[in-house]
Amino acid sequence: MASQSRLANVVETPSSVGYYIRTANDEIYPIEQYIVRGELGLNKLADVSHIPVSEASDIDGIEIVINIDNVVDLQRLAPRFFAQSAAISNPDFVKALEFNAEQIAENLFRIQLTNVEMGDIITVVDNNMVYAISMGEITENLVNTFSVINWPAHEITYSLEQALKSFPENQPMKDLLAEKLKDKGSEKLTKISQDIDSKLNNFNSVDRHASKLVHAEDVLHEINYFEAVSEELGLAVEQRIVDLKSDMQAFIDTPEATTVADLDTSKIGSEVTYYQTSNFGGTATGAGNVVVSVVAVGSTDLLIRFRGIGNEFEGKVLRASKEITNDSLNTYIAKTTEVTGTNWNLFMYENDGWGGASFSAYPPAIQDKVDLYRTTEDKVQTTDSPQALLDDYMPTSGSVEAVAESSDLAW
Repeated sequence: MASQSRLANVVETPSSVGYYIRTANDEIYPIEQYIVRGELGLNKLADVSHIPVSEASDIDGIEIVINIDNVVDLQRLAPRFFAQSAAISNPDFVKALEFNAEQIAENLFRIQLTNVEMGDIITVVDNNMVYAISMGEITENLVNTFSVINWPAHEITYSLEQALKSFPENQPMKDLLAEKLKDKGSEKLTKISQDIDSKLNNFNSVDRHASKLVHAEDVLHEINYFEAVSEELGLAVEQRIVDLKSDMQAFIDTPEATTVADLDTSKIGSEVTYYQTSNFGGTATGAGNVVVSVVAVGSTDLLIRFRGIGNEFEGKVLRASKEITNDSLNTYIAKTTEVTGTNWNLFMYENDGWGGASFSAYPPAIQDKVDLYRTTEDKVQTTDSPQALLDDYMPTSGSVEAVAESSDLAW
């Protein structure tokens, strides 16, 4: 396989029909037919020959000579002349060369070129064929260009990989590709680092624990990607990334800290409301009737005692907070963290909107939901008072005089 582009043949005169390059020192090179099969690309340069060019002055006064029978045939062929850098195989960067054809002999026409540069590939397109020739050795032009061009590394590596399809044995291009692949890796790490910072900003911009968990996972995912690319490149992970990974993992592994405000005992209601259910089968010892005593403390808190459940929470008073489920109907779920440490749906109030109130509960440490109905004090074997519920919830707090106010459970 060729490692460099082929040097064009020198001829003494443009004796055959076709297109020729004539240099300032009168060397003449045929511009050979090029089977383009679409646009001229970096992977299609192996069949393009070159003329020797080592400095800009070598292309001063360069011209194209056309050998054709007569001016009518020249008009019929309607040749167009283009130039583009071998490194930039993009139609947006193709220069259309303006020209005037001057007849210099019976079957010879001359076209002077003024805006051709070192490294350009000159392409002639007529109504029959495409022809191409390079100003200078192509692989040298490519290496020189890609060594200094201000492109992102991933674009340069892609271009070099395409060019090596034309010249697979060219060592300077292989060496340059290896160098640019390292730059591409660093460029990739920079981009991933920016993504990490963006996702960290998302993490810091939210307050809800559930939302922060989602963003922490996103940050961790990007950090894992950063580590994988670093390992592939044989680079150490910077300490900032190591510390951030530890912080994100610690956040994910740490349960949400639940902060419960002190119970405002001055707002305890003046009335205990009772609920019960029959045929309860939650535990063997608790089978039968369950009675629930509830008193409101302000607008959001409830003190609730379950009797008849027959487990370690039998008769204990628990504090639960309302989570409104329908603002217009004031329905809610009363949740507590005092059963498992996380939210437990202790007591529920629902309303169908037509005045039909319904109540239910998950008795503490029992997974089965029970339906409740409201009952009265005279039908309850053991009664409670607001103060009794408060004292049993806060046995060391001392006696607190209940403040008379309407029960927050009224509907």
